Parts: sequence; C-alpha cells; structure tokens
Amino acid sequence: MNTQTMSSSDHGLTHEICAAGVNIAVDFKFDKFQELASTLPVGESVSVPLVQFEPYKFALTLYPNGRVEDCRGWLSLFISRDDSTESDLTFSGSAEVLPCDWLSAPGDRCLRSWDSEKLPAKKHSGVDRFANHESLRRGGFLSDGVLRLRVRFTPELVGLPSITPPQKPAPTELLARDMGNLLDSPTTSDVTLLTEGREFSLHWSVLTARSPVFQRMLQSKMSEAERQRVEIRDVDASAMFHFIRFLYTATFPSVDEYITSPVGSWRYAYGCYEVKSEEGSLVWSEYSRSKGFQQGNLEQVDTMKWSTKLSNDGTLALSLKDGKMRSRYKETGRTDLIVAEAFSAEAEVQIVEHWGCLLQVADRYCVLELIRLCEEAIERRLMECNAAVVLRIANETGRAGLKAAALNFMTRSEARLRAVQRTRAFDLLDREVVAEVCEVFLDPMRHRKRPRGRDEATTAFPDGQDWDRLSNAQLREACAERGLSTCGLRQHLVSLLKAHDSASQENKTTGE
Repeated sequence: MNTQTMSSSDHGLTHEICAAGVNIAVDFKFDKFQELASTLPVGESVSVPLVQFEPYKFALTLYPNGRVEDCRGWLSLFISRDDSTESDLTFSGSAEVLPCDWLSAPGDRCLRSWDSEKLPAKKHSGVDRFANHESLRRGGFLSDGVLRLRVRFTPELVGLPSITPPQKPAPTELLARDMGNLLDSPTTSDVTLLTEGREFSLHWSVLTARSPVFQRMLQSKMSEAERQRVEIRDVDASAMFHFIRFLYTATFPSVDEYITSPVGSWRYAYGCYEVKSEEGSLVWSEYSRSKGFQQGNLEQVDTMKWSTKLSNDGTLALSLKDGKMRSRYKETGRTDLIVAEAFSAEAEVQIVEHWGCLLQVADRYCVLELIRLCEEAIERRLMECNAAVVLRIANETGRAGLKAAALNFMTRSEARLRAVQRTRAFDLLDREVVAEVCEVFLDPMRHRKRPRGRDEATTAFPDGQDWDRLSNAQLREACAERGLSTCGLRQHLVSLLKAHDSASQENKTTGE
C-alpha cells in the first residue's frame, strides 16, 4: 500500500482547525474527491495532518477507493499516529460527511464515532466501509464533486489538566432568576391577565415597564385599568405564557420545550425510520434494502434518551435534543458505532409555528427585543418542510426581513421550490402570496428594494397613481420603490401606498 502525504494545496484540499483544550474539531474539504476516487487504485491512500501535541502526532488517512478489494467503491477512513512514542494512547471522536448545501437539510449527514479506542504508535483506527460512493452521490453530498469532512478528536493526553473552575452566575442571570421567582408569587400580583380561559397573576409595574402597549392600557382610564383585569382574545395560551416569561426573565423558549416526544417519522442521510406509540409502548422501526426490516421496543433510560435491542441483534440508542434525533447504532460483531442525526418534518413545522405565535404576541404588544429573537430563531430553522409556514407567518406579521429570507430560500433553485410546493403548508398559502413566490423565482432582481432617495423621473410608479387599478405584483414593486413593506395582502398594500401619497403631499404643502 502506498501513502501520499498531502499539503493544503494538494488535490484542492483545504482544512481549518478549531481547538479548545484537547477537544479538536477539524474541517476538511476535498475539491477533487471524485477525481481521486476514479484514479487512485484500491489500497492507495492520502494522508493529511490532523493535530500535533508533542510528542504525539496525529493524521487523517483516507482510502478514496477502499483499503482492501472488498471495499472497492467505498471511502475508508482512519485516524493514525505518526510519532515514535511507544506508549498506547486512548482517544474518542467522530468523523462525518457534510452536505454541500447545509441549509437544505440541517443535521442530514453520514457520521461514525469511536469511543475509548486505543491507538498505538504507527497504527491507525477507523472503518473500512465509512461511506459508499453511490450513497454519497444519492444523498447530495457530492453534487459539486467536493467531499467535506468534519473530524472531532479527543485524545486522553497524560499530564494535561481537565478541570474547569466553577463559574459564578452573571448579575443578569441572578436578576432573571429573582424575576422568575416574582412571577411564581401570585400573592404579590396586582393585575390579572386572562386568555383562552387561563389566568395569569402578574404585576402592573413589570407589564408597563416592558411593553408600551400595556403601559398605555394600564395607565389610562380604560376599563382594564379600572378593573385591574385584562382579557386578551385570539392569543394562544402557550404563546402568552412564553411571552409573559420573557417580560419577566428575558428567557426565550428553546426547542426542547416544544418537542418532547420521539414519536414520528425521522429522516437522516441514508433513509428514514419511524417511532410509533402502540399500546403504551414506543416502537422503533426501519426498512432498508441492505438490512431489511428492523424493529425494537424503546425503553427510556434517561431524560429524552431511549435504547433498544433490534430484531437483528443490533443495539440502538436514541437521544432527542433541539428537535433533532441523534442515534447510535452498533451492529453485532463490530466495534465502531454508526451515529446519525435525523430531523422530523412535522416537528420542524411545529417549532416555527410555536415561534410564529410568539412573534404575533410580541408584535401586538411592541416588545421589540422578543420580535428580533423570534425572527432570528425562525430564520435559522428554515428548511424545505417549513419554508411555506415561515412565509405565511412573515406575511401575516408584516416582518419584511423574515419574508425576504423565506422567499430567497424557497426560490434558490427549481428543485428546492418544487420540494416546498409539495408540502401541505404551501397548499394553504393565500393565492396572492403564491403569486409573489412565482414573481421572485422568475425575476429575483426586480424585487430588491431601491434606495429611499429615489429619482421620481426614473420611478416606475410615481406618487398619485390610481393604486386600485394596479396588479398585486405592481403594488409590491411600488412599495419596494418607496422602502415600504411588501408584506400583507392587496388591500393592505393599497392602504400603505395611499398613506404614503398623503404624507408626501402634506410634506410638499408644508414646504411651500
């Protein structure tokens, strides 16, 4: 077997190292992986430096076309030692293949891990059948001919400290804790908020300090202020709970507060498995061409963690965090683990809908910081399965930035737009919004906002138009020319433009 030592410029490879203590994450990018796989014979490898801690040296060794003949058509991957130190070294870590377009399916990747592996000098540890070329292509990992790897490596180096000193809570954390205790003390409350039959015992001073809408409501002679009781209609009680908690503690709800069950269909890099609730038990099942049908009853071993022994005698451990399901699968007779991260389309839709309800409440009561947090969280969660939901939320709440992000995501390619169109949420969009999606896809440059100081002579839609006669697309373009929001349906856009005309005419009159 031949081994080639590669520098950063060889074969179009770039890599970046981020180390903290002895926990290392290294990103590799092979620009010419498909060329290497087609030209290098079985048993020939390439090797790149991984990290060095004197006297230890570590490298990543890849066999693009397999280490042995039985692995032809597979990528073999190993972590090796390239030093003369005689003592064995124990390490744990993982290697994963990243998709070329991370936004298409966060967490959708091939991943293998090693736990407490011994690594003697001049030896290596890894897997012969790390990833199949055809599966990589089918999963979209090689659509641009580039292979992207992330290697996490934690060696147990003798003599290095591993104790982290305890951290004192910050003053803001202490304040949030104390305000949370105040929220849980109804005996000191002086105003009651009622929504969907649920009562919240709150404090006048907190509401008026945190929301200008509550301030005007409670400091005026409105009936709510006199009765010290506020009834709110058309607001989800769960969203109101998280809204109130933010007013008191500035705490934003995490995904783990919404997604607490493994039940559902979960997609990962090479397939899909399902967890069902049957007669009080959780049943995991998956069918694949290579392994056939596998099934097992899940037993809860810890908070949000389950395990089972499958019908093929393999073992499976599941953990649910941040709305993603992480699985650790081990076949009988093998030492390496197959680790994968899966997502549920139903869960991703549920997450953005919860945040969307919270955004509507924050917008209604003008809590700007919560509006910003909701928008940022929803945008980070954008996927094909929930993009139509995000677009609907942005349009209903008038959040132009979030709407632009959703439109840009959906119309990035024809394949993505078709995938979004196949979702149920897209079927439920208003036809005016659907028309706008088509407009942006066919002519994306036209829908970029023009700078505010526009020249009237070059404006496509000057002030004073009969706005009711224009099409929806023309109304949106006219709003964009003026720096107005393009969110909302037809009558809202017409109202914005008419109000802008009135303001412009008043300014001209005042100037004269």
